[in-house]
Amino acid sequence: MVSADIKIKSLALLMAELVLIASSAVWPEIHSDSYVPVVVYTILLCAGGYVLSNSQKWMAYYLAVSVIVVITTYQGHWLTQVANIVSITIIYVMLFYQVVKHSFFKSNISRVDQIISGIVGYLLLGLFWALQYRWLDVLSDDGFLNTVTNKALDAADQVYFSFVTLTTLGYGEILPTSPIAKVLVLFTSVSGTLYLAVFIACIIGSKGSKA
Repeated sequence: MVSADIKIKSLALLMAELVLIASSAVWPEIHSDSYVPVVVYTILLCAGGYVLSNSQKWMAYYLAVSVIVVITTYQGHWLTQVANIVSITIIYVMLFYQVVKHSFFKSNISRVDQIISGIVGYLLLGLFWALQYRWLDVLSDDGFLNTVTNKALDAADQVYFSFVTLTTLGYGEILPTSPIAKVLVLFTSVSGTLYLAVFIACIIGSKGSKA
């Protein structure tokens, strides 16, 4: 396997996530009608997931779902938008499963790899919830309000707001304005807190078992 010689297997997925998050600042300019960014993001995430799992079977899963992601991107019909969100969500869930398995339940990995893998899982949570906010764009236009621009959230705002909520930072310039949005925000903040608590406990526990 290609990834057998890589000691820090979670690093590739971390780099893919950082590229995805950092580039969100220019999404309004580069995402207008180009498939290139979507293809690049998908390849990076799937490649990182493959390195982490070291499994051709999982790579086949990633590729199968990725084809749906690319096909359904920038399609106007609400059914294709739903298919796009669902397919990206599936990729995030598969990646999160591999990350949790790698960082929480493997005892034969280095401490550095375990910590980086835990960070990867936390970033995946932020990306996952940002994607779920897109449901409100498909179903309605009154889920969230940016009080600075007085407009609904675009994709970049959704990523920003997801991580601000996940970390319980809460600047307050973006507000949930519907019951569904408030529930999503609640789950975002709770999942971020619980994930950190469980991850820290696992780190401490694994340190004690190796002592």
